[in-house]
Amino acid sequence: DVTRERELTQVKSEFTSTVSHELRTPLTSILGFAKLIRKRFDSGIMSRYVPETKKGQRAVRQIRENLRIMENEGQRLTRLINDVLDLSKIEAKKLDWNFECSDMNEVVRYVVENSRSHFDNKPGVAFVNSVDANLPEMRVDRIRFGQVLENLFLASLLVSKDGSVELRSILGTDCL
Repeated sequence: DVTRERELTQVKSEFTSTVSHELRTPLTSILGFAKLIRKRFDSGIMSRYVPETKKGQRAVRQIRENLRIMENEGQRLTRLINDVLDLSKIEAKKLDWNFECSDMNEVVRYVVENSRSHFDNKPGVAFVNSVDANLPEMRVDRIRFGQVLENLFLASLLVSKDGSVELRSILGTDCL
């Protein structure tokens, strides 16, 4: 019975890994094309075109916003795929940690920027960033820490119908 359970766990891990890698390939292409289209739109088209009507201006704003959303959502899907792969690695006890002295201001800024669009899509919930601008460096795996912080953001957003979600710092030591 234990052998069967191990076999099922192995099959599940292989399936998860294969599906994650198969999703990553087209997603990388989609993200690459979205970035390329945005750059060409801004440098090639918008450098020569100035919309003269409100309708034209609205169309330009909408195109830029749609491309930004495509990139953000593509990056979100990439992170979700990475999370799934990490779960497989955790189950297999093969997850690598990369602890380093990290600029926590940079880590928080990155996570806040990537999470903000989710709050934009839920107008009844405001995001309040009350983090001290001079956070100390900490010895963390910056990617894993960012994943945890982003997952907390998304979980708080899911359970919030209105009001606000506030991010506060409570740290106050040198690099740990």
